[in-house]
Amino acid sequence: MVKEAGRLTKDGYLTVTSEKTRRRELNQADAVDKLRCMVQAADDDRPYEPTAEELAVLQCRYDSVLSAAVTCGGATQ
Repeated sequence: MVKEAGRLTKDGYLTVTSEKTRRRELNQADAVDKLRCMVQAADDDRPYEPTAEELAVLQCRYDSVLSAAVTCGGATQ
C-alpha cells in the first residue's frame, strides 16, 4: 500500500477512479478490479510465515512418517 499512498485523502480514504469508458457501470467495475489488484499486490509483498498450529500439524505428520518408516523397516528385516 506504500505505492498507493498518493491515492489516500487527508481523512484516510482510498480513492480509486476509472475513466476507461463512457458508461458508469463499466467504470465502476474497472475501479473494483483496480482495487482488487492493489489488495492482491499488497498481500503478495508479505512473506508467508506458518502459524504455530500449522507447524504442529507438519511436525505431527513428519513424526508419523518417521515412525511408519521405522516400523516398516523393522518388519522387513
